[in-house]
Amino acid sequence: MKTWTGLENLQYLANIKKVCSDKELMDLIKVFDLENVIEKKYKTYSLGMQQKLRIIQALMDNPKYLILDEPFEALDKKIKLITRNYLDMYLSKDPNRKLIYTSHDETDDDFTDCILEINDRTIDMI
Repeated sequence: MKTWTGLENLQYLANIKKVCSDKELMDLIKVFDLENVIEKKYKTYSLGMQQKLRIIQALMDNPKYLILDEPFEALDKKIKLITRNYLDMYLSKDPNRKLIYTSHDETDDDFTDCILEINDRTIDMI
């Protein structure tokens, strides 16, 4: 079984729906600072590199509703800021776009309009 590179993974997914051009894909790879490692095998990626690849995968469809699970986990401080700035810009381009994400890190609270907390099978707005 062939082990794919990060780029091969992204290209395969992009070709499924034909929603992301090669240029758009390379632009995202540059934004998330993966251009120096994108040709390496995915299995060699650190957790942070894998996380950046997952964020690119989520964004390349240009979804109206972007749902991310722990998007800032395993990212260093620089990439976390780049990710937040990019997500801000992405959302501001279309007021109908919405971001829903989970986080166990309370420092992510400043990146939200609304916080919901799940405790004992109930959802509370904070």
